[in-house]
Amino acid sequence: MNISRTAYLITFFLVLIIIYDFYKENKFQMSFLMLIFLGIILLIGNKSIIYERYVNTVNNISAINKNHYATSFGLRYLYTDNGISNMYLSPIIGHGVGSYKSTISDYFNKNNIDLHNFTTQNPHNEYISIITQIGLLGFTVFLYFIFSFARSCFHTITGKSVLTIFIITCMFNSMFYDNVIGIFAVLIISYAMQKKEISL
Repeated sequence: MNISRTAYLITFFLVLIIIYDFYKENKFQMSFLMLIFLGIILLIGNKSIIYERYVNTVNNISAINKNHYATSFGLRYLYTDNGISNMYLSPIIGHGVGSYKSTISDYFNKNNIDLHNFTTQNPHNEYISIITQIGLLGFTVFLYFIFSFARSCFHTITGKSVLTIFIITCMFNSMFYDNVIGIFAVLIISYAMQKKEISL
């Protein structure tokens, strides 16, 4: 993982999964010690970065309130707003594969936003990307994929971890757009590992 807010959010939830796993096996003392140990490591090792990310987040939100969108949060806000508008315009089948770039360009023109350098095919949100391109019909299939994967492997710690990474990353980036080969490799490896855990 890189140094990003998404990575810290994923790390936080993975730590919770580890603690929950110890707790479920009635290892209460180990759960508490693990929480303290991992918490100290994460805070000490990343104190300045965490503070910097917090300040950037506050500044980004403040900039949105002043109609300044050329920030990480600001652009994601516009991309999401465009995605919601796209859903209303063509809810069932979407605007077609590869259509996000043209819809965000139209959105900038319609709202007199001079950010055409940030016209992109990647809305940095997988859910928005899918709803725009293949509508609620495709989004339903995507949710079914997530549900099927969860049902198949959620009983293992590996499965819980991969599902957590997948769901959170899809909120803040477009995993299939950015990492088609990588994400399927993760899913296949995790599925194989959970099958191995079943057979033990």
